[in-house]
Amino acid sequence: MATPRIALLLGSLLLLISPVLQAASLSQKTLELQPGLHYQNITTFKFQAIHVLEIDPKRFILKSVHAENKLLGRTTVEQMAKQHNAIAAINGGFFEAGDTIDGLPAGILKIAKQWYSIAYQNRAAMGWSSSHHDSVLIDRVQTKTSLNIHGKNYPVHGINRPLQSNRCIVYTSLYGETPSPRDTNAMDVIIENNRVVNIKPAGKSIIPQNGLVYAIGSRGLAKLKQPKIGEKVDFKIEVLPQFSPQKREEWKKIENIVGGAPVLIDNGNAIRSFSTERMPRAFTYEPHARTAFGVLKNGHWIVVVVEQNLNHGSMGMTIPELAQLMKKLGATTALNLDGGSSSSLYLSDPAQIGYPNFRQVSDAILVLPR
Repeated sequence: MATPRIALLLGSLLLLISPVLQAASLSQKTLELQPGLHYQNITTFKFQAIHVLEIDPKRFILKSVHAENKLLGRTTVEQMAKQHNAIAAINGGFFEAGDTIDGLPAGILKIAKQWYSIAYQNRAAMGWSSSHHDSVLIDRVQTKTSLNIHGKNYPVHGINRPLQSNRCIVYTSLYGETPSPRDTNAMDVIIENNRVVNIKPAGKSIIPQNGLVYAIGSRGLAKLKQPKIGEKVDFKIEVLPQFSPQKREEWKKIENIVGGAPVLIDNGNAIRSFSTERMPRAFTYEPHARTAFGVLKNGHWIVVVVEQNLNHGSMGMTIPELAQLMKKLGATTALNLDGGSSSSLYLSDPAQIGYPNFRQVSDAILVLPR
């Protein structure tokens, strides 16, 4: 049986939201999967399938995982969920696809204190920590990355990205055994235990497990002072929240961050302008399958997955429609995650519907019992 909140909100949802769900529903299915975990499935006369999961953080935790527990690689949400014995799971952030970059995060990603990727735009992100599982922060964020060697600041244009001649990139052990630069005339500065331990031509270095490699593109070598072996290194990544800058100190303590785009709800209000996050117009204003995560006023988490299946007439939703849906469901803050063919909702009970999707993705957000 659904919680009174979900039953009330979703019972009235079809009448309140416009124009997506104005028609009466063909069917609604409400289930208590476990105490503190409630699932609702709605099918409208437009054959739009909407899946809603409400989660009590006092009974469950969130866990972020990458497909291969390293930077590159992909697998299905179902496989990641089963590997970690999750009760439920959804797809995570956006990613790249291709031979040498397959599974590379396209935005910010931090898992268990380890940085997989930083933010490259002012875009949505959700963050939480193991010690405060019931508190999830959602904001539009940017990152400030600094590398200081012997008192001198060196530019950082990204972490764990393919190196180009006019860029300087930091590589961690999550990237693999060695950087694979496109610029073969670059230089690698090997850093271990916060000290420069070696300097080698690009591509000939091993990334230390307790350190990193700072790769300087060939066009940057003439402009930068070459570090010396033994010099002290200070490397920092700081999250800069845009909607709530006063929470900057809280973001410093966050252990897990998953990027998305755009922010849908902030302080209880549906976002109406999405231009700041610079997403393609077709992505924003054409209907697609969607995955969204939000926080309700009572502190519960809410997950929404909207299907798109043109063979069965399910058209999906636009971003403005998704924002209005999250608002009607009572979210005080919410963001859109990766969508389209990546959208997935896994439920461990085989009798439930969920939204199985067999596309391989880079990372997932799991729901596990406390």
